[in-house]
Amino acid sequence: MRAQISLDLRTTMSPERVADRVLDACQTARIVHVSAHPQLGLQREFWEAVITRHGLEVSVDEDAATGEPTGALWSDVEFNPAAQNFFRYSSSAQPLHTDGSYISEPPEFVFLICHRAAPIGGATVFVDGDDLFAILDREAPELLQALIHTPLRFAKGSGVVEAPFLLRERDELILRWNYYALDRNLPADIRELTVHLHSLLLDLMTQRRTRRYLLQPGEAVFFSDARVLHGREAFVAQRRGERCLWKGGLSSASALTSSALR
Repeated sequence: MRAQISLDLRTTMSPERVADRVLDACQTARIVHVSAHPQLGLQREFWEAVITRHGLEVSVDEDAATGEPTGALWSDVEFNPAAQNFFRYSSSAQPLHTDGSYISEPPEFVFLICHRAAPIGGATVFVDGDDLFAILDREAPELLQALIHTPLRFAKGSGVVEAPFLLRERDELILRWNYYALDRNLPADIRELTVHLHSLLLDLMTQRRTRRYLLQPGEAVFFSDARVLHGREAFVAQRRGERCLWKGGLSSASALTSSALR
């Protein structure tokens, strides 16, 4: 599977065609960057038609305070100066993570659609699983081996999952990570491993050893949540909603073949 594909669909007005192209690309790449029609790409109705085209849409929305799922199809990641203690609403950098760390059956793909870009900053960043494995193997081999053999426990709201940071499944690395969703009662030795990993991932972001997408209005990025880590660079904004991304999820598309999409 390729790391990244870019689709220039700015002349495509059909949401059905966009949906087919995106889903086809998701079968061959872990990250799919989409440039949509400059007017239609700003409309949630257009993207809703795209997302519901194949009936794979799943909710990833949750209550910011409790972490409990709401069942809503869309989750607004919107700057709110009155709620800076939640990553979803803050302007701070968000560390690399997977969205499904504490979900027993997370969506296969997560997507972010830019409705409004921040005045300054706010790039979405990714580290590919294979690249991360190579970095850890080269720069922190003992940590890597410890993480492979150590189950971690993630918890948020009523969701609790115990799984290693990474494992290999059918020649693909499967990642599960969110430092701020780790169970607070982890043993001290395991907690030490997670602090080390968290620090290393922060360094990757600081050094910009990541794939960066500074999404503009009407652009989107779809990604395999368990095969890449994603995060956000800090941004500058003053008023509520100055930066707004629409977020959602798609279930497994393995039953759909490329020939069925054309």
